Amino acid sequence: MFARLTAELRKRPKALLVDLTRVGFCSAEALRILLLTTGEAHAAGIPCVIASDQHAVVRPIAALRLEHLLPVYPTLALARERLALCAASTSRRSAVS
Repeated sequence: MFARLTAELRKRPKALLVDLTRVGFCSAEALRILLLTTGEAHAAGIPCVIASDQHAVVRPIAALRLEHLLPVYPTLALARERLALCAASTSRRSAVS
């Protein structure tokens, strides 16, 4: 998972959506990878969100109070909507500069 996410970030996408909608287990290592990935994306100015309504994903993030670092949306549609809002916000800031 880490190699794939890192490879995606190297491509410098406009945004990164991590689809975990079918994940049935989320280990501590997976959380570490998600934290690293979202941190790297943020540092590079790339909006990054996670899509999942799976208890195995949402529960550990909430239990560890990582919601502010790992933004999780319950559906792909809502995650895409959030990324669209981020893109629009970035475009407005660029136009003002």
